[in-house]
Amino acid sequence: MNIGNLRDDEKGRLAQHPATQPALIAELAKDKYWSIRMNAAGNLSCPADTLAALAADEFWMVRMVVVGNPRLPISALDDLARDEQDRVRCAVAALARTPDRLLTQLAGDTNGDVCAAVAANPSCSPALMEEIANSGDEYLLSGLASNPAASAELLATLLRDGSHEVRASIASNRQCPEVLQHALVSDKHVEVRSALAANHSCLLACLEKLKADKEAAVRWMVAENPYASATILSQLSLDKDIDVRRLVAANQQTNLAVAAGLMLNDPDGVVRNAAHAGIQQKNVTAGFGGGVSDEGVNLSMPLPGSRLGITLGDALLQEGFTDLYQALQAAELAKIIDQPTSSEEAPVLTALSRQGQFKL
Repeated sequence: MNIGNLRDDEKGRLAQHPATQPALIAELAKDKYWSIRMNAAGNLSCPADTLAALAADEFWMVRMVVVGNPRLPISALDDLARDEQDRVRCAVAALARTPDRLLTQLAGDTNGDVCAAVAANPSCSPALMEEIANSGDEYLLSGLASNPAASAELLATLLRDGSHEVRASIASNRQCPEVLQHALVSDKHVEVRSALAANHSCLLACLEKLKADKEAAVRWMVAENPYASATILSQLSLDKDIDVRRLVAANQQTNLAVAAGLMLNDPDGVVRNAAHAGIQQKNVTAGFGGGVSDEGVNLSMPLPGSRLGITLGDALLQEGFTDLYQALQAAELAKIIDQPTSSEEAPVLTALSRQGQFKL
C-alpha cells in the first residue's frame, strides 16, 4: 500500500487499526504528524523496535502512549522513567510491569503524582510500601491505601492513623477486608461512606446500611453500584431524591418490574426516561429471557406503585418493548412445560400450546 496517497485522517485510522500489518505500522510511526505516530505507538501490532524508537519521540504524548504498549521492551522503560515530562514518568510509575528498581527510583521523584502512582501500583514491593507508609505524606498514603496489593494489616494501620482522604481510598479499594468495611460504613465523613458505597466489592450488609444514609450523595453511589441487590434497588426506587431514583432506573440490576414501574409512574420525566433507556439496554436473554424464575418476574404481575392495575406486560407493550414481552412470554411457557405434570395434565398443556394460548 502506498500510504503517500492517503489523507491524514485515513493514515491515523490505519495506524491504530488492529489488523494493520506491522511493517505498515512501522512506516506510519515515522509520519510527520504526532497524532499518527501516537496511534502507531498504541497499536498492539507495532513492532518492538519501532516502539523503542517511538520511546524517544520528540512529542511527550507519543512517549506516554508507548509506555502502555505491552510490546515495548522493558529496557526502554529506563529512559522513560527519567523523562523530562511528569506525565510520562507517571505512566511508568503506574505500569504494573515496571521493575521494582525503577519503582524505587520513581518513589523519590520530585513530582507528587509520580510518587502517588508508585504507591498505588500493585507491583510495588512490600518493602517499598512500608517505606511509603512511614513517609507521613497524606497524598502518598492515599495512593497506598488504594493499592489492591496492600496487605490487610497495612490497610488497618492506614485506617487507624490516616486522614479521611486516606480512609476514602481504603473504602474504594476492591480488596478492602470485611472487618474494615464494617468500620468504614459508619465513618463520619460523607466522602468515605460514598467511596464504600461505590465499591463493587462492598458487602451487601454494608450496602443495606448505606442505602438509608442521611446524605443523598451516599445513596447515589448505592443506587449506581452494579452489585447492589435487587431488593436494595427496589427500596431505593421509592427514595425522595430524584437522582437516587434516576440511578436505580438506569442500574441493570434493577428488577424489571421495578424499572417498568418507574418508567410509567415516576413523577419526574428524567427518571421515566432513564428507566426507559435502562430497560432498552437490558440483555433479554441473560437478564430476563432465561432469568424470569430467578427474579420472580411474570407478565401478569402488577407494577409497583400502579393504582390502575397495570401489569408488567401492559407496561412493556405500551412502551413498545414487544421483543422483551415476547421473550418473557416464551420463558414463562418454557417454565410451565418444564414443570412436572400428571399424565392427565400433559395432554391439556399440549392442546393449549397448540391452540395458541401463548403467543410466541
